[in-house]
Amino acid sequence: MSSKNIYLFLIFLFVGCGQDGKSQNNSLFDKQWHLKNTGQKLFINEVGKAGVDINLTFPSKYTGKGVNVLVTDSGVDFFHPDLEKNMKPNSFIDFTNSSIPRVLDKYKLKFGEEHHGTNVAGIIGSSVNADNQFRGIAPNVKIASANYLSNYKVKAGSSVINEKFFIYNFAVMNGIQIINESYGSASFANDYFYLGEYSIIYDLIKSAIRNAGFGFIIVRSAGNETCSKNYAEKILKAKGSSYLQVMEILETLTPNSLSNLSTDLAEILKAIRPILSQMDDANRNPNRIVVAALSANGNIANYSSIGANIWVTGLAGSESSVRSNDGIFHSPNFKRDYPEILTTRIAGMPSKNDYSLFDIGFLAENKKLNYTATFNGTSAAAPTVSGVIALMLEANPNLSFRDVKHILVKTSNRDKLTPNPKPYCIKILEKIGNYNANFSQLWNVGWVQNQAGNIFHNFYGFGLIDADRAIEMARNFHLPLGTQIDVNGKKSENMNVGAGMSSTSNLNIANDLSIEAVQLTPFIEADWPDGLGIVLESPSGTKSTLLYPGNSFIALENERKIKNYSYPVKDYSKVDITTGGDYLSNAFYEERSVGEWKLTLINSSQHSAKLTGWKIKIIGH
Repeated sequence: MSSKNIYLFLIFLFVGCGQDGKSQNNSLFDKQWHLKNTGQKLFINEVGKAGVDINLTFPSKYTGKGVNVLVTDSGVDFFHPDLEKNMKPNSFIDFTNSSIPRVLDKYKLKFGEEHHGTNVAGIIGSSVNADNQFRGIAPNVKIASANYLSNYKVKAGSSVINEKFFIYNFAVMNGIQIINESYGSASFANDYFYLGEYSIIYDLIKSAIRNAGFGFIIVRSAGNETCSKNYAEKILKAKGSSYLQVMEILETLTPNSLSNLSTDLAEILKAIRPILSQMDDANRNPNRIVVAALSANGNIANYSSIGANIWVTGLAGSESSVRSNDGIFHSPNFKRDYPEILTTRIAGMPSKNDYSLFDIGFLAENKKLNYTATFNGTSAAAPTVSGVIALMLEANPNLSFRDVKHILVKTSNRDKLTPNPKPYCIKILEKIGNYNANFSQLWNVGWVQNQAGNIFHNFYGFGLIDADRAIEMARNFHLPLGTQIDVNGKKSENMNVGAGMSSTSNLNIANDLSIEAVQLTPFIEADWPDGLGIVLESPSGTKSTLLYPGNSFIALENERKIKNYSYPVKDYSKVDITTGGDYLSNAFYEERSVGEWKLTLINSSQHSAKLTGWKIKIIGH
């Protein structure tokens, strides 16, 4: 960061602070913009847009009483004064000291533990602090913790599969209604496209999902990998440069500079790619609620991973995505003065990542280092949704997982959301990528209304969580959804798709279901799949984009330049044993399944591709 940027950064941080380190308003509730956004000044220079919040009336009749939430994350600090009384007794799952997990009543976190789990817990269910009015969304929930992500787990610990089994079985046996999973894959690798042994976990979740007042609901982060800089940073490192230069490069991009790039610089920029939320196998599971992240001005956050698997959007803050026609070709990475989430941290424990005056304890409101004002990411968005669901379950304890999903579809808000977002890396690839003229076709699609009247967007799902509307609908919800069943179809193909072309395959489904989710597995022969787009069209004519061109099907060659690798699921002869390669779409919710489905393969690359077949699973009632 340049000295000028540092100077301006510090100036912004001092705005709103007196010379004695006291801010102008001691109420931390007034700084929790995700609860009530009035466009208020926070501990930074920028302000949010009034009304961009969870829309919860205060004081609320519902506080999450009687609802148990498991935060599976790094450990939660239950010695924190705002969390201690909300701890669920005998519900701290510890994976750190033995290969066999143990359940404790309370656990003192070791120095060096990440604040992440405590950040998440505070958003969901911090009790109301009488001194500063800080609170969680559901301040009377009971919170359990699993330190699944602790960075000091023993090396000889149990496998991920065994740990997941332990967590989910504990949840069933101990009355956990909500599991918050604010984590996911950090980057995409070819083998992530296969479920493999994780299919066991898939089946366990399906059997334990909440129904008739029993079981749990999983809320999970969509991911923070839209415009992943991972490969670009590796290229710079291989060339002997700092990865921080990627941000410097992005900050100075203009339309003119994009047209005059060196070969090396173009290679670096072309390596910045969107990793769809679908590329994490856990996020393709229709038995999870996958959450995108919104900035404080109503635009999708620039990091929030996108895809047809998103269900709903929560609040998180930080930088916004650029928009389609705003003329911007970069993300302002150094401007760390956007509203982010104020929440709890491990009490009294400093962090190497602290940078704001509030977080380092300079301001009177945080002298004891009990809070952070800089939590963001889809990790922050997921617990805003978990907190609202806790209020819904208090209002109606009989709600099932499917009921909750249905209510979120019907009550989420679209009016507060900014239209026409586009990842900055896609705007760059539109200018310098080696693609055909049809490259932008899918990226320019916005909200889609299906035949059942439900409106969906691959960036936002069904919209922004709306607490008051969701609670009100939950209170009197009586809509039996019927027994859920699966319908399967498959088709062999031999469909060549030339460079810059698109082709469509049809498949007829005879069963008439009300659709809850659709999973598609295409089998594709392509050596340059990063130029492919996949669209699924229902019998009603609704189109859902499952894969975009400019995607993450790339790798590094000698750590110095990007290369393509072939599409990983290609052999249709293995259609009946394939346990991965599927895409999930929620865009067809409540449409009818009967009739002709269409898969269109759009080829924006300079090379040919072939669809060898596809299979479809329709989940509904």
